Amino acid sequence: MSRSPYILEDEYDRPKPPPSEAPWCEIPDKQLLAVEHPAVILNNSDRAVRMLGGGKAVAQAFKPNLENISEPNGLELRFRPGDALAPPVQGKPARTRAMVLKITVPKGKGPNPRPPPGEEPDIPKILKDLNGKFTSEVVGWIDHTIRFRDMADYQWNTRSSDWARNVEENLMELDLQALKRFRMTDKITADANAEIMRPPRFTHINYPFVYGFRQNPAIKVDTDINGEPVFINAGARVQTQTQYGNWNSDTVPQAGRLKRPKEPEVFVDCLKKLEELFEERPIWTRRGLMNNMPSSLWQQLKWAYPHVAYYWRSGPWRDTYVKFGVDPRKSKEFAKYQVVAFKVHTVKPKKDSSQNKGHLFDGESILLDGKIWQFCDLKDPLLAELADIEKCEARDVCDNTDGWFPNNRHFKIKYIMRRKLSALVARKKMDDRVFEAILKEPDSAAPGTLPPRKQIMYTTSLDGQEGGTIGEGDKMDIVETEEGDAEVEVDELVDEFGEGFESESEGEEEEEDEDDDDDDDDEAGEDEGGESSKKEKGETAARDERLQKLMERFMQGHQHEGVSGRTGDDDDFELLGESD
Repeated sequence: MSRSPYILEDEYDRPKPPPSEAPWCEIPDKQLLAVEHPAVILNNSDRAVRMLGGGKAVAQAFKPNLENISEPNGLELRFRPGDALAPPVQGKPARTRAMVLKITVPKGKGPNPRPPPGEEPDIPKILKDLNGKFTSEVVGWIDHTIRFRDMADYQWNTRSSDWARNVEENLMELDLQALKRFRMTDKITADANAEIMRPPRFTHINYPFVYGFRQNPAIKVDTDINGEPVFINAGARVQTQTQYGNWNSDTVPQAGRLKRPKEPEVFVDCLKKLEELFEERPIWTRRGLMNNMPSSLWQQLKWAYPHVAYYWRSGPWRDTYVKFGVDPRKSKEFAKYQVVAFKVHTVKPKKDSSQNKGHLFDGESILLDGKIWQFCDLKDPLLAELADIEKCEARDVCDNTDGWFPNNRHFKIKYIMRRKLSALVARKKMDDRVFEAILKEPDSAAPGTLPPRKQIMYTTSLDGQEGGTIGEGDKMDIVETEEGDAEVEVDELVDEFGEGFESESEGEEEEEDEDDDDDDDDEAGEDEGGESSKKEKGETAARDERLQKLMERFMQGHQHEGVSGRTGDDDDFELLGESD
């Protein structure tokens, strides 16, 4: 192997110096406990021990801790050792690794080995000046050090307090006779100097705050138009300057507050697209806007819409963006832009919005990427007809709950759509004939009658339904399976026992009609009335018996797979803000 020409030959042959050897020192097996005293101790070491509670308290610190055997006990330090009511500072043990050295310096050796009174000795300098004329030995090793890191509590001087002296003399000594002599005054006085029992602690803060004493790093210095320095919070949240519609206000925002920016290009494109959409339609939901623009502009929507529209937080147009200057409360032509909202578990929309029509509802399919639909986006024939303001008697004044629609008609839209949503999630087909009884109800509830929801529910509670469909009386719960598909638990007695329930419902209607005829016939004899009453009682008892048998079979587990015997009457699609 050839050597490099840049390396001298004797560099490889030069002998290595022997390693430096330090003398070995034996460490005795003697464990010590160190205490970092917060006071400056010069000559009065006895007072320092008294501040720690005396020799007994220090000895107790060496004993094993019952809660944690591997750690010693703590110590309490009182700045006034003779005052038992002085709040102490807590000392806590910390694990350390150290040795205690004993250094012996010859007496009178070295330059000025003893410093003047009041000055601490410079030990490293003294040892250096001695030129090795001293001895050292290891006394022991330390594995725990008690440190006082807590801040001292506020101190209350009780030397001139009669109450404190009474407590200290009779209670602190734990003497039985002294305890018997102790008396608390029960006199009530308005004297401002009356002594009261002090709290155990005045502050609960143990450690000081880390102030740093420096400027906020998020604050930047800039200059204004006058050349004066100003501070700008670079980390502050950027405001979008959104304007909101207030139902109690007679006016709506007319224009934006921001100056139209000319860059970046993607923001300008989003702004142009929004202006086109609001020319086509003055009121939009956020989902509707996103589904009608490229997905590349979605991130700019939050910053762009305050330039062209304001926002409704509540009311018939809640969570919609309305073009500046348009007040939907002034004309019923804006009724078709009202919204219906449900509590549903939404999913994030896909990034590719070219085929996304989740804001439309056709009654055949559903994409739960939102919880709000506008009436103009209801493509289901039944719902579209109900949401047509021209086919009902609109209100004279817009209502803050139902908008321009009568109260019962507005509830019909929400109720029918909720049942259709439940059916779609349950993968069921809904027949519009189950809503015939609801549709026959008047659009407006008369004053003094039941609320719209309870009135419709009461009227339709005994109506029949088609077998194999989800009727008005079905109970539905949506459960998420491991595969991610929606599984539905439906209280479908109609599926298995449909004929019995359908005939019984028809029988009930017939009986009601017969009762009406009997009430109108004032000339019916008592005998005929008695026979009719007996017949009705017999039919009622037979019907109840059949129902009881059906319920017993159902509760025994004869229902189809996925059906439970729950009797709750609420599904997971509850109307927002609707009370039961």
